[in-house]
Amino acid sequence: MERKIYSEPVFLLPFTCIMTGASQSGKTRLFFEILLKENIFDKKPDRIIYCYSEYQPIFTQYKELLNIEFHEGMIDMESINKDNINLIVYDDLMINCSNENWPLL
Repeated sequence: MERKIYSEPVFLLPFTCIMTGASQSGKTRLFFEILLKENIFDKKPDRIIYCYSEYQPIFTQYKELLNIEFHEGMIDMESINKDNINLIVYDDLMINCSNENWPLL
């Protein structure tokens, strides 16, 4: 499959995106492949934080390719420097995001 090079950014920061699909449909792999694309964001994130509910072996593969931090469960929002460009992913943690103690940026 030919890789597409984008001449214009697809995602303009800040943005909110929800990726849905059936279990085992490839959502996680698609997300990481999106991160590997050139010019996908209008500004390069300073920090990418991937919060997950269950560890997946694919994390190891992409940790080597991307400058990404993996965090089990919700991240303490106090640890986020709001002056930086942060990309925070919540994988199967949406129920936690609705709790007022975990506001989204």
